[in-house]
Amino acid sequence: MSAVRSASEPYAPSPPMTNDTSSRKAVVISLGTGARRTARWIHEMSVEYDIAPEFSFVSIETTSLDESGVPDEFLTIPLETDARVKKRFEQAKADEAVDYLNDEHELLVQGATRDPPVGRFLLEYHSRRVYEMITEQIRSAVTEADSELSVWILGTLSGGTGAGMFPLLSAMVHRIGSDIGNDLNIDVYFNGLATVSELSENRRTAPGGVAEYYVNTNNSLRAMSTLLALPDAHGRPRNNGPESLEMLVAPGLGEAKGLLQSDFDISTPRLDALFLMPINEDTAEDADWEGNERTSYLARVNYTLASTVIGLSTTSGDNDLGNLYNKVLTDRLYTLDAASVRASVKPALQLIDTENEIFTVRSQLDHLESNLEGMRTFANDLETLRSTTFKSGVIPDVVTDISSPLAGRSSQLIEAVSGVAITDVEFDEVETHISRVLSEVPEREVDSDPFEDDQQANAIDVFEPDGFIPHAAIGRYAFLKMVLARIDAALEDHPFENRVEDLWEKNEAELEDEFAGLAGSDAPTRYEQALDPFLSNHESDVQDQIAATSIVSVRKRSRLSRQLSSIQETRSELKSLFEEYERLTSLQERIASAELPALGSEIQETMDLVDTGTEIASNLLEAKQNRLRNLKQTRQSYHNRVVNTTTGRITEIPLNIDSTKNLSRETLESATDLFDLVDAGLIDNDSILRGINRAVGLLKEPMEDYFHEMADNQPSRLLIPMTAAGNKPVFTLNGTAQPNMGAITANNDVTKQLNVGTIDAPFQLDFVMLHGNVRLANTSEFRLFTERWETGQIDTLLGKDVDVRQHRAYPELVPSNSLLDDEPFVGHEDDADDEEEVVA
Repeated sequence: MSAVRSASEPYAPSPPMTNDTSSRKAVVISLGTGARRTARWIHEMSVEYDIAPEFSFVSIETTSLDESGVPDEFLTIPLETDARVKKRFEQAKADEAVDYLNDEHELLVQGATRDPPVGRFLLEYHSRRVYEMITEQIRSAVTEADSELSVWILGTLSGGTGAGMFPLLSAMVHRIGSDIGNDLNIDVYFNGLATVSELSENRRTAPGGVAEYYVNTNNSLRAMSTLLALPDAHGRPRNNGPESLEMLVAPGLGEAKGLLQSDFDISTPRLDALFLMPINEDTAEDADWEGNERTSYLARVNYTLASTVIGLSTTSGDNDLGNLYNKVLTDRLYTLDAASVRASVKPALQLIDTENEIFTVRSQLDHLESNLEGMRTFANDLETLRSTTFKSGVIPDVVTDISSPLAGRSSQLIEAVSGVAITDVEFDEVETHISRVLSEVPEREVDSDPFEDDQQANAIDVFEPDGFIPHAAIGRYAFLKMVLARIDAALEDHPFENRVEDLWEKNEAELEDEFAGLAGSDAPTRYEQALDPFLSNHESDVQDQIAATSIVSVRKRSRLSRQLSSIQETRSELKSLFEEYERLTSLQERIASAELPALGSEIQETMDLVDTGTEIASNLLEAKQNRLRNLKQTRQSYHNRVVNTTTGRITEIPLNIDSTKNLSRETLESATDLFDLVDAGLIDNDSILRGINRAVGLLKEPMEDYFHEMADNQPSRLLIPMTAAGNKPVFTLNGTAQPNMGAITANNDVTKQLNVGTIDAPFQLDFVMLHGNVRLANTSEFRLFTERWETGQIDTLLGKDVDVRQHRAYPELVPSNSLLDDEPFVGHEDDADDEEEVVA
């Protein structure tokens, strides 16, 4: 295979190639933010369609941007504007040799926004690093096993970065690619792809957007016209440009052997073809960069640009790019348009997915509503539990309502409580009873912080009420409450208190005299501090009397003995009753003051947790209700796309379905091409042909709209179909639209010029229309601006005064007697009369 040819040399026929394009590589170099978005579309389409050739990407930026949306495969080259660069910038402004900069230019933090001279300066200043990094990227993209390399330079000719860098970078990349192509003996083709600001003929009001966009567009078109030796309105080449482009502000060039030189050869065109697409600045200013090509203007622009790159990179006349450029792309300047005809398979699958998600969300809502109601009921039950008065031998209904495990153990609980000998038991024994009856009752399942910080991250199951129920704690609470009820009942009318009261009444006079002030005390106090000492004293007195009584005084001794025995029995009775009473009160105190408060805290913690969960669940419920409403709207949108015809450059063919019940994911996913859909009855031949007819019929030459009667206004057209091989028979389908479709295919030489399609999109037919034989002099973007400049009406056209020369980054590429100088524009010296005639 031949090495890289000069862009001015004719193509020699190449030997036949195989249909395999895997040995072909492509490198995309984007200049500025807008071009980087186009590069991202190229990347996404190449990945989605899984196409060959393999693409590599370089992104050159003059401002700092969020890199989150940039694919990892992109090599980004930032051109800094730090203090060192600004110092050189100020020096360049004062240097008369740097004729594209002056005192009014500023180097701002945001880079070269809408200021092409600043873009050129930054490229020159960072040229060595740019040169080295692009060289490295291209070298890593190709090997000796490759047959061809396409290099694409992308830019926005109405901005600052693209407009300021495009000509110089074209020359730089041509040198890099040529050297690598010669080293590896592979063919390299250089292409430019750019947008320009669209001006309409007979415009009566100032165009929207930024006025500088139109100035930069015109300056860029003039520079590129000279750089590529594009013909004038009469087809004559422009040959009065310079032989090379100098980099006057690049620091340290050529200081050592082998370093980058300060100039680049432009004696012959550096691009094999330049593809231009005008954009409506009014619409672009208001458009969102996100979205799809059906709904977003800028998305459709990027889809069109990306389709052009992919279409030309993957197809050729004889499977060889050389033959493509030799046989088809015979001009250097092309304008482009694109269209797509799609069966509504993707929205149909999205409709099915949306239906499934709606079902899922509805199920989640039902589950969540049930959980939320359960948690609210549980919270109310816990409140009721804490306020419920327990009775001995009875489990309140609220306990069994809360806990099904406890409901199943009601009889065991009652039996265990009844088995506690409350008058003669230690608390450890009570614990044993509790453990035995509650041994298999579960604890609370959720921990103290079961919820995710992100509300949406909480699973529906986390709000299951059963998970919050502390069954064991409630069982323990109920057990102790019932034991306490038994203790309270036992203490309420305990014989100890009655006996103390009875003895106090019988001995009130003596007790009041001896133990003044204790009459109002509780029974234990009166017993310990009064009655027992009182009885003990009496017992001692009686014992003393017995000792002092003569043994012969039988009756007296007998009486005193009976009295002593009565006192001793009373003291023993009181002691026994007191000890029992003490055990009861001690157990009561342990349960009431130590055990139940701890359980109450646990229950309160559960109530707080339930309150938190209820709030989160309520918010989540509202969010899911909103999600359901949005899904229903989305479902309707997808349904409309599936059953309704959309026309225009992006045409969707509806599916023949009565309802979503007729859709089958299995049918859609098993279909491999349009004809499977025809066989399944989801689409018909005529609808395919009508869709192609409508879409292709709208494709037009988008730029050459300012026609002059002397100009050649018949641009040649090339229609590139980007379809999978299995879809090629679509062009021979029988149907009512066949004659019209046949005329379209014949006029554009689809089957003759391009017989290979490699993009694997079985339900999508993409078409790229390229228009050659375009004359800049017949475009409003060029001529309208020229005429207004001559008559001094640029301010009327743009709505404001703009110094055109202030935005001129390449004065050396514009003829000296052009409109950008002080004198009015009169055309080139060798064809001035002809130009005047055309302008007139």
